[in-house]
Amino acid sequence: MFTPRLDAADDIVTIDGGVLKGERSGTVFGFKGIPYAAPPVGDLRWRNPRPAETWSGIRDARDFGPSCMQSDELPKSEDCLTLNIWTPVKRLRTPLPVMVWIYGGALAHGNTPQYPGGHLAARKVVFVSMNYRIGRLGYFAHPALMKESRDEPVGNYGYMDQLAALKWVQQNIAAFGGDPK
Repeated sequence: MFTPRLDAADDIVTIDGGVLKGERSGTVFGFKGIPYAAPPVGDLRWRNPRPAETWSGIRDARDFGPSCMQSDELPKSEDCLTLNIWTPVKRLRTPLPVMVWIYGGALAHGNTPQYPGGHLAARKVVFVSMNYRIGRLGYFAHPALMKESRDEPVGNYGYMDQLAALKWVQQNIAAFGGDPK
């Protein structure tokens, strides 16, 4: 049986997709740029999110993933479906409450580096933030896409990304000390 765990000594977490290396900052660990879905590029561009690929070895989770495409000067990419997790270094015997932050921005702009969660995790909560498709790549519903995608909803890809991230959190948050319920 798979048992996720956090090794407090060296910022290593084992989740369903593989092993992550985060970093300690004071009284919290941060794990950033964790893929929760496959990159929505090529044939997946205007499709609902698909599960992220697993990886071998230890994945570096010390840097934020790129922001999703938008009209600003930040580094961005279509390969942006990542989330970030901050968790207290000191563990309690019971799972901690989980707070998931979904940024606003009128569905046109926003990114997770604007909202680091270490200060909240220091108060004994597991804090999660996510990137999701915004603008045209997140909410474009064209009749041609409806013909191509008869078996799935069209035009609310950003909302579907958020749902995929929430499902990922529920499946994996115990590895970070969070309560999946």
